[in-house]
Amino acid sequence: MFRTHKQAEVPSDELYGGEAQLWSIVEHSLHGPWFYVSVLEGHSGQTLCTMLMVQEVPVLEALLAQQSETMKIESVQLVTPSYLNNTNSWLMEELSELVQLRGADSHCYQFLVENGRRYVDGDGVMPLRGQWISRRVIFQC
Repeated sequence: MFRTHKQAEVPSDELYGGEAQLWSIVEHSLHGPWFYVSVLEGHSGQTLCTMLMVQEVPVLEALLAQQSETMKIESVQLVTPSYLNNTNSWLMEELSELVQLRGADSHCYQFLVENGRRYVDGDGVMPLRGQWISRRVIFQC
């Protein structure tokens, strides 16, 4: 979840049609993985690139399903906290594959990043080899 504060709001103008709220600071206080998504949007013969910060896998999955001729996801970066990536800091890495693994009583997500590293996040500790009931690929590039 991303949190904003009223004092960080930037007055919007007609460039954004008066419908968007703009913020100079966005707070992220949950120490879990999230996604930095580059989206290409085609309007009136022009292609614009915008970046989205996505907190949850179901939201990323909905974005993937919404792709069309005028909206295409260009890339997905996985942002991981130190406890998940086994370093001393947050990392942002190109996501190659996102898989949901389901066991009898739990599920987890397995993230494969471009350098071949794998991260697993989800309810409880779930073995990575052979003890899941289903494996569903959510994203693959």
